Amino acid sequence: MKNNKQSCLFSFAYIIFLNYISPKFHTSSFKKFMDYTYIIFEKIAVNFEMLNITYINIYQELVKKEVELSNISSDDSVLIIGCGSIPATSILVSKKSNAKNIVSIDYDLKAIKNAIKFTNSSNFDKNLKFEHANGQNYSVKTFDVIFILYGIKKQDKILEYISKNLKNTSRVIFRTTNDSLIHILGGKEFLEKYFKIEKSICSEKLNDTISFLLKKK
Repeated sequence: MKNNKQSCLFSFAYIIFLNYISPKFHTSSFKKFMDYTYIIFEKIAVNFEMLNITYINIYQELVKKEVELSNISSDDSVLIIGCGSIPATSILVSKKSNAKNIVSIDYDLKAIKNAIKFTNSSNFDKNLKFEHANGQNYSVKTFDVIFILYGIKKQDKILEYISKNLKNTSRVIFRTTNDSLIHILGGKEFLEKYFKIEKSICSEKLNDTISFLLKKK
């Protein structure tokens, strides 16, 4: 009972922070601060089952929509850029799509070590693969679906690189916030320089979070 109450309290506090505090700031410097905050939090929370399970559950609704948006099948090869220490998106994509080949990368070596340790010690898909790599030069030619997550650094450079190197039939899910899209990347016009914007979805649980389905121009 105590753990359930703590889990609910953590979930409530996390959502309040994402929905009501974080959106009030929209400078690139604050995003950098927020990114580091999430990185530190994940590296701590990965050691506490109550926190990491709650953290994963917060993303259930969003990832379900992203999987449906990109129409992932069990035969698709999926790349997730910026998985973090608690690879919530990787785990949930595996559960909701049954894709057999999911590769998750992160530029932070400690995050990759944590992600491997976490998935190996839990009842998650043992076929998930994790690699220490840079999204700005990682080979993407074999992947059917590519996730570019919000917390990554140099989103603009990674988006540009992906647009020039993905195969013609690939689908890209780019997760961001409306505020970050406008004030850091310059709005939809930036995305349209490199991709065709097919559709987008908004999260009902994570306020201001939006995911775009992008395809090669």
